[in-house]
Amino acid sequence: MSTRNTNIEQLLSATVEAMGYEIWGVDYTIYKSRANLCVYIDSKNGITVDDCAEVSHQIEGVLDVESQFPQNMTLQVSSPGLDRILFKPQHFESRVGALIDVRLSWPVEGRVHVRGRLNSCNAQSFLVTMDEQELEIRFDQVRRARVVPEFS
Repeated sequence: MSTRNTNIEQLLSATVEAMGYEIWGVDYTIYKSRANLCVYIDSKNGITVDDCAEVSHQIEGVLDVESQFPQNMTLQVSSPGLDRILFKPQHFESRVGALIDVRLSWPVEGRVHVRGRLNSCNAQSFLVTMDEQELEIRFDQVRRARVVPEFS
């Protein structure tokens, strides 16, 4: 997660946690002078649309006080979903055994896209098996990683 996203998460976490939710991750992007802040929330009981609306309302209050965000920013509050993005090493650790899709910032063994089974992870990297080959990927090489839902 980028420093900017980490700072935003720290800014919002007390408010969100006081409401009984956790921030799964934050994704702040700017494209063609348009800012978008997506905050993913989770709880032990799952997330409903009403939960998202309630958290969105509270976050808007926090963001209104902060001058670092543009007025035309779009705020989205969402559940991480089944195909949740893996933002932090502990997210990877909790999904060992899952099928994951990883986009890399630069090639690792000639690949910038990896889809495989998450075998293990530690504080610096994780192991993925794909095409009967095991690949070690460092967290600093990951542009985006997400769980691939499997239905039996």
